[in-house]
Amino acid sequence: MDFDSWAQKGNRGWGYADILPYFQRTEKRIGKGDDTYRAARRRAGGHRY
Repeated sequence: MDFDSWAQKGNRGWGYADILPYFQRTEKRIGKGDDTYRAARRRAGGHRY
């Protein structure tokens, strides 16, 4: 309801239906991909997490 109220106040593109695909995309990136990123940073000499 928060997002829909933002859209109703003139913030086009911020309604629930508008941002839902972005939330779904971030949920798919959590997990194995996160571990792959950390391993690559370690190999490159970056910070360890």
